[in-house]
Amino acid sequence: MGGCSVHRHGRPSAPRYLVRNVVQVAQPTYIYGGRGSLKSMNALAIAIGIASPEAAEVIGFPVEQDGPTIVFDSELNADVFNSRATALCRGLGIRKPVNLIYRNVVGVPPNESFPALHDLAEQVGAVAVVIDSFGFATRGDPESYKDTRNNTTEYIDPLIAKGIAPIIVEHKPHQGNHIFGSVAKEYHGRFIFRVEDLDGDDRVKGERNTRLINEKASFTDEGQKISLLTRFSDDEIIIENLGVPDEDEDDSGSTADVEVKVRRALEKRTMTKDEIATEAAVSTKYLGNILPRMVRDRIIHLVGSGVPYVYGVEPPGPGGPPPIDPDRDTSTTFTIHRDVDVVDVPETQVSETAAAVTEPDELARIVNAISRVGTVALDLETMPPEGWVWEVVADYKGWRKGLKNKPKKDRMRAQWDKSKDAVYKRYAVNPETTQVRLISLATDAGLNEVVDVAYVDPAPVLEALKHKTIIAHNSSFDLGVLRERYGYIHEGRVLDTQHLYILHHYAEAGKPSVVREDKRRLPDPTKTKVEVDGTKVGMTSLKAVVKKYLPGVQLDKSIQAEDWSVPNLPAEMVAYSLNDSKVLLELEAVLRDRLEAIGMADIVEYIESRATPAKVWMERNGIPANKTLAEEMGGPVFRRGGQSLKEAYSASGGCYRSRWSYMVLDYRRTRTSGTYRDRRRP
Repeated sequence: MGGCSVHRHGRPSAPRYLVRNVVQVAQPTYIYGGRGSLKSMNALAIAIGIASPEAAEVIGFPVEQDGPTIVFDSELNADVFNSRATALCRGLGIRKPVNLIYRNVVGVPPNESFPALHDLAEQVGAVAVVIDSFGFATRGDPESYKDTRNNTTEYIDPLIAKGIAPIIVEHKPHQGNHIFGSVAKEYHGRFIFRVEDLDGDDRVKGERNTRLINEKASFTDEGQKISLLTRFSDDEIIIENLGVPDEDEDDSGSTADVEVKVRRALEKRTMTKDEIATEAAVSTKYLGNILPRMVRDRIIHLVGSGVPYVYGVEPPGPGGPPPIDPDRDTSTTFTIHRDVDVVDVPETQVSETAAAVTEPDELARIVNAISRVGTVALDLETMPPEGWVWEVVADYKGWRKGLKNKPKKDRMRAQWDKSKDAVYKRYAVNPETTQVRLISLATDAGLNEVVDVAYVDPAPVLEALKHKTIIAHNSSFDLGVLRERYGYIHEGRVLDTQHLYILHHYAEAGKPSVVREDKRRLPDPTKTKVEVDGTKVGMTSLKAVVKKYLPGVQLDKSIQAEDWSVPNLPAEMVAYSLNDSKVLLELEAVLRDRLEAIGMADIVEYIESRATPAKVWMERNGIPANKTLAEEMGGPVFRRGGQSLKEAYSASGGCYRSRWSYMVLDYRRTRTSGTYRDRRRP
């Protein structure tokens, strides 16, 4: 046993995580809580996130490295584990990970179960082990410092020595907020999280509110509190991170408590978000998540058009819509759009005279303008089908009939929100049911118009667009909706800014921030969220892509959650729609320039832009594109093509190089490895 001088260790390296700020490589994390606090559920979700290469984040924290993970169960059985794991995977939108390994040790003494665990972990190359729970597994005296020290040294430390991160689930005593047993556990853990039940006796079926409190952390903020909403259904469990409540908020707070505080503050007078934060003692970041939803649900209202937003409990002006009462008001309709992230940010100045085209005679001017250009930016504003709210009403009334006593208002509100959100989600991303309200168009020649299809038939405009090059963001949604509503099949090229961003991400712009198989790799942008203006949005969302490539453009998506079914749309809503199509022109130009600079112009021009309409056609006709099958079919084609190129090159005396040869090489390199950077063309 030798030693090494400290100066030979070099510069200290940054900590490596499996889950950022939750589980560190080869370091113990303790998760504890009282009965029914979902501590085991959260630990299992973390295990799934680490075991699956598909999970970009879990309980709101980014997964930075995946690998084999063992669940060491000393309390339940395989059926319960399988049921929970399956439901959690469905909630995460991933397949059950092959690297999630279950071992039941109920009734097995620790001197047999733990040595077997150590051997299993080494055999499978585990990176993490969930021990649920430590007290039941070790059978020691939890109050004894000696027992706790010996158990951690004998049973836990061998895992750490092998480079494995133990995730230890433990209980909380009935009195006091501390981990059960000796303080030796507090000394041993690198991270210690307490899980608290926020619902108490006022629970809503299918829903649980908890809080995750970071009590000990070596490289992040101690005392940080994260609110979690766990939704249960027959076949899935979804854990949502609701953000960080204010540090001064007492431990009994919940999302419902914050809404009460906001309403009470606004009953005194109208206020801005900062004023509400001061009056209600809630952080502005947390209000950024709460206020837009309260406005959407008409619990509170925007009462001014200036910046910053001003909120009140009464609707603006006489005759405005009253706040929703779940037992009475059922007329509310909400916007549906593919970018569903809502952010409470200062809105940009909009035209007070913006108006949609509502007369058939005005379409001729738009059709004429489209006929003079080759490229048109397109964006849709959509809404649920008429009568969808009655599904919410029926579901809510069915719930009320099943109760013996009238529930409290907060519980009624929670159930109404749950029913409404479930129906909303069912329609939100489904082109077969979504209804079009506005078609927004923009061209480099100066056209920027919105057609209100509630008043005019868009057929002449769609006919004019049919053979043009369309610029859209997530074109599968827009073109899919037009196909379902009007039978529209686009026959021109499509430049999808979402897809162009993904190409540039893998070819050049992406940063290898995910550690997988001991290598830093690029994150999957379709499964990763990033923070934009204080909130998490999808990495490929229009807001995130505009922020990355057009940093000087402020894209306000808060109006997206307004009611687009009202007969007369206000100017700010029309201006919002106009801006969504106009920004696509500049965004596409920037992305095209970036791709052209790295030699990918041909890929965009001759492959991607022509393949997108075919992909939409296949999606809408029930022929899904299968990446694995396409790669298997494409392999022989590329090999035959490569052989033909070699023969042509040889026959030409080493002088022949076709444009197609470069396209094949570029496409194959960027698609398969995501690492090809420099392409020097003769």
